[in-house]
Amino acid sequence: MIAQAYGNALYEAAQAAGKEEQILEEAACLAELMETEESFRKFLGSPAVTKEKKKEFAEIVLRGRVSDEMVNFLFVLIDKDRVWHLARIAKVYRRRFDEERNVAEGKIYSAAPMPEEQVESTEKAMSRLLGKRVELENEVDARLLGGMKIQVDGKLLDRSLKGELALLLAALKR
Repeated sequence: MIAQAYGNALYEAAQAAGKEEQILEEAACLAELMETEESFRKFLGSPAVTKEKKKEFAEIVLRGRVSDEMVNFLFVLIDKDRVWHLARIAKVYRRRFDEERNVAEGKIYSAAPMPEEQVESTEKAMSRLLGKRVELENEVDARLLGGMKIQVDGKLLDRSLKGELALLLAALKR
């Protein structure tokens, strides 16, 4: 609920400034920084550090490197003790960004890396099926013997060898 409200508010601020794509990238980078840099995360999340010190730190480190809107948004998160929610806020922002552009992101799981042409043809097929532009990221899943699984918009299309065999078995049992 918190991430939803803040993610939508950030998107609306970005939209008003005409910086939707820029802030998308900045939010993703800051969320990744919070996840990967322990000292950054601990400093901004520490109750022992005053809000003023956190803002001063953010000002020095981020001003000029990210948009003023993002710095000000981070100040709001600091003031409201919501910095810990940054990764989820960035995900909500991304979903809203994609919805506005009629885009769906997903994953295509395969036993081995797929050639780019195959990923693109699968994206086109899924785009026709879902009525929106689908962007897939190939991820290798060693548990798959063959075939693929596609996950988009919370839906899973199982075209793996195991999935196909399960369908065949179910049909034979009828």
